[in-house]
Amino acid sequence: MRYVVVSAIFSCLSQMAHAGGLQFQCGPMEGHSYYSEEGLFEGDSGWADNRINTETVISFDLDEGTIDYRINSLGRWVTPEMEGGGTSFINLDDDASFQFIAIWPNISTEVVTIAEVDAENYTAIMLLSQAKNGTLGANTSAFKGECKVASF
Repeated sequence: MRYVVVSAIFSCLSQMAHAGGLQFQCGPMEGHSYYSEEGLFEGDSGWADNRINTETVISFDLDEGTIDYRINSLGRWVTPEMEGGGTSFINLDDDASFQFIAIWPNISTEVVTIAEVDAENYTAIMLLSQAKNGTLGANTSAFKGECKVASF
């Protein structure tokens, strides 16, 4: 069953791609975070507006069925694999949206959803759900950002 769903998604996304994959270039994201009352956040717990100003690039190789998830952190591109973690598909939907999990050891666990893929305008949105627990404290966040879609 998974093979049928994956094949349908690859077929739909392949219509947008001239070669073997799609790249989602996502800019700043707006959202909200909840900070627990512990660690350095002690006394400042609760919900707060939040923003991620970094650039994110997600390369989805349609031939291999793999994802390369990169974030520009302080002028340096990093991936979960560089930090000892990794990415894994969660699901692929028949409307060309997909979801994966990214594990950044000792940093965060993220669920990334690419949705509203627009084949005519080459745009999409990125939804990011992020959970952190460390010396700074525990927090969870939800963000939304706009993406440009390019083929490779």
